[in-house]
Amino acid sequence: MRKVYILVALLVLAVLVAGCAQQSKPEVKEISTPVSTPASTPVSTPEKAEEDHEEGAEAHEEAVVVDEGEPAVTVTLKNFEFSPANIEVKEGQIIEFRNEEGTHTVTIFESGHDEPLVDEPLGPGKSILVKFNEAGSYDLVCKYHKNQMVGRIVVI
Repeated sequence: MRKVYILVALLVLAVLVAGCAQQSKPEVKEISTPVSTPASTPVSTPEKAEEDHEEGAEAHEEAVVVDEGEPAVTVTLKNFEFSPANIEVKEGQIIEFRNEEGTHTVTIFESGHDEPLVDEPLGPGKSILVKFNEAGSYDLVCKYHKNQMVGRIVVI
């Protein structure tokens, strides 16, 4: 009878070890340029984002969501990262942000400012186009994963 208990304990241990070995953590890559994230970033609902999008197109001309245009760069949101995370475009060019998994936000701040220029929730399989109209440095962050998903956009 004791052999049966030992055999069952070994079997349970083997299942637990195999289950833990299959879990993997998302790879987190650090970007070379430090990005400042505002201390308190409000969470947006899709309804609020739609209102902000309608109001924000006139209020913030530096970066605006557009309905059409040819992107100069496509940034994918996958594995809790923006890829590429460091982007350089010219004034007037468009960046496409394409979410390949999970729910994220594309939140863009002018470096050193707390007010987002763009703050769009993006579900899996969705994408948005953002046009950059003024030269400068912009911080990119997903509000839901702001400790992992960060980037920098430089407009020349």
